[in-house]
Amino acid sequence: MPCRLSLPKLLLVAGVFLKPFPTAAQSGQEQVCAGSAIPPGWIVIDDLWNPAKCGNPSTIVYNVWVIDRLDGTPVGATKSACVAPSPPGWVVVDNTWIPTRCGHPSTLVNNVMTIKRISSLSSSGRGAYPSLERISTRSDI
Repeated sequence: MPCRLSLPKLLLVAGVFLKPFPTAAQSGQEQVCAGSAIPPGWIVIDDLWNPAKCGNPSTIVYNVWVIDRLDGTPVGATKSACVAPSPPGWVVVDNTWIPTRCGHPSTLVNNVMTIKRISSLSSSGRGAYPSLERISTRSDI
């Protein structure tokens, strides 16, 4: 007997296997609706489509941002993030194109940066915003 899955369920299952994300407790990462204010001390590291959250889009739009906590990262450590102004105490050491992250550009454009912590300065009270199209301002994740 054939297995029948609706398209949204099939895509959700495929998304789990194609783009797994560790839980916030495991990695210091959280997910917020794209376009939401980024908390101080956090930075956007990726985006994804979740049809069950942030406006419930029925077509593929990257409506969720994955953010990572910067506080507590030791001086000298590096992180990969979506291209944005470098946070206080961090410098950009590399930029690259990764078509499956940070806006999912189909043309060669540097959309991901590697940043290195150079001092223990805290964030200035504003989050680091990537140059991604704002999809939703809902914060019901």
